[in-house]
Amino acid sequence: AAHWPALLEQSRKQAKQQTVQLAGIPVQQVREHTRNQIWGTAGQAPVIACGHQPDFAHAGVWAKHVAVRRTSERIGVTGGHLVVDNDAPKRLTLQVPAVESNRMVYPHDIELIPGIEQAAYEKRPPLPEDTLRSIRDQVAAIMQETYGTSAMPDYLDGLMEAKTSVDFVEQHQRARMRLDYTLRA
Repeated sequence: AAHWPALLEQSRKQAKQQTVQLAGIPVQQVREHTRNQIWGTAGQAPVIACGHQPDFAHAGVWAKHVAVRRTSERIGVTGGHLVVDNDAPKRLTLQVPAVESNRMVYPHDIELIPGIEQAAYEKRPPLPEDTLRSIRDQVAAIMQETYGTSAMPDYLDGLMEAKTSVDFVEQHQRARMRLDYTLRA
């Protein structure tokens, strides 16, 4: 991330030379409008963005979000995370690690999002309070003594706090941001 300021400057210079149009609109105008709509920034102010589909991110994706947030704060630019995909979920379950009697860790699936398997995440309703309580109870039972020292309680509390979200994507993103804040990421 130390070389990002130089890359931002190089990108800024290259952007000024672009003559591409999107739907007949100069790409500079599209870029400015997009930045203003998403982040409230105008002009050529630098933005560092990353994204992922609205699914549970593995550690590498999470590290990317942390790097963007910390670097953008350090160098004084806007940074953010975008939901970049609205494909149907790979699975409608939450995979929870559990230590079995043989001391091996195995994933256990808990139904997270009921509904049509081939439907995109967007417009799926947020999980209601009774469903979230059931998920929390199932996760705690599977994880046993490791539940309290894991990040799961914070994430699940975040889902509960975000139960009035517009859809599941917003609920998940708000819970993830709560978890990031808790972890100081």
